[in-house]
Amino acid sequence: MKLPGVDFKRLVTVVADFYDIDNLRIDLRGINHPVRIVGGGTLDAVVYDVVLDAERTGRLADLLTMFAACRYPDVREVADELLRGQGSPAMQPDPFLTDLVGQRLYVDRTLLRSHFKDLVSASKSRVLVVTGQRPCGKSFTYFFVTHIAARLGTFRPVLLDLADWNSEPCTPYGLMASIAKQLRLGAPTMDQYAPGAAQAVGLVDWLVGELNHPSPKCQYVFVIDGLDRVLVLEETGNLLALLAGAALREKIPGLRVVLLGYSRFDLSPLDSVLTEDVRPIDEPVICDLFLRLADLAEVDLDREGAELAAKHVFRLLPKDPRQRIGRMSEVIRTVEVRLFGREVL
Repeated sequence: MKLPGVDFKRLVTVVADFYDIDNLRIDLRGINHPVRIVGGGTLDAVVYDVVLDAERTGRLADLLTMFAACRYPDVREVADELLRGQGSPAMQPDPFLTDLVGQRLYVDRTLLRSHFKDLVSASKSRVLVVTGQRPCGKSFTYFFVTHIAARLGTFRPVLLDLADWNSEPCTPYGLMASIAKQLRLGAPTMDQYAPGAAQAVGLVDWLVGELNHPSPKCQYVFVIDGLDRVLVLEETGNLLALLAGAALREKIPGLRVVLLGYSRFDLSPLDSVLTEDVRPIDEPVICDLFLRLADLAEVDLDREGAELAAKHVFRLLPKDPRQRIGRMSEVIRTVEVRLFGREVL
């Protein structure tokens, strides 16, 4: 398996543009591919040698698959295209297990990851209810959802944060209008003279008519946040319940709904509803993260050292729990660089 000259040069150029030698070593080590440093050579020369060696040893597909799963979008795009041209699909690692979402560290949440993977797969699950005493980081679920959406490319995420309507409570029409805009639909139709409950029913019926594709595959994920932070009008609460019902009853077969802080109705007895009680991130979770980073960086770090690093993270964090959760990713990064000399992820 060999690349045409133009594609060979294109791959070498994009890899050399975005990688540095340390990150290239780490990624190549994952596929047991050594990096041979050309004396006095540039990174282009190193990458050239790596790609040429992969062709000679019959491991080009492994190399392209590795690049197709790397942290650099431009490199992933080129590698995916070259893999398709070679007739070999990109074997990417499980995106649900990543510790890096965009440029934000996303740690722990093991059960939440598993539940969301089930929600968007070919399962019977249709609704995920995420609870937890504030502030525990429920809202960061949306970053994870958008990350998965970008990596899989199979569904469109829609964020509905009720706190965005901070001057006055969100109305059913306001909520549905936000959904329509994010999905690039026309303005929702509603009988403005109908009572509140009937308006909610009419708005959901309108959405059912707009999203009438019969496929049960996950196509839309509505993430509804702020349910435990703001006043929710009764008629808006009715609309949220009807949206969840539209997913559960498959009135919109491709719809999945994630409710953050929802407690209006107990949906847990239904076998198509997943529930997760999120807890604040603690020192053992951060300790395990540093041990994983040490493995990636090939740095000797025992558990005692990782525990000390985790304690240092919490010493640097603000005392106010509401500020702590927002600063945690930044502070972990700071300690990571001090510990390993660079950002590992």
